[in-house]
Amino acid sequence: MNVLQRRIVDRAAKVHKIASNQAGRRFALALDSRMTGKPCAGTYGVWSESLNYAGHTRGGIARSWRYCQMGMSLEDAEALFARKIAGKQLP
Repeated sequence: MNVLQRRIVDRAAKVHKIASNQAGRRFALALDSRMTGKPCAGTYGVWSESLNYAGHTRGGIARSWRYCQMGMSLEDAEALFARKIAGKQLP
């Protein structure tokens, strides 16, 4: 498990998939974990990787994960994950 996946695991109990779209933005599908630290039965979330300037980090870029939407069923979360990975489609 790499550092980026470990950061997601801190907030979510289990990461199912990590993928990126054509623009290079990374998304993750994970089982939710609320304030208790225990996984909520049947709730999933979609997370996106955020890259921000941080002068105190090596290389000047801080990576963090922010949720797009949480508290969904597995089917809804997979549908949202697929839409995020597909990106903007030209008509």
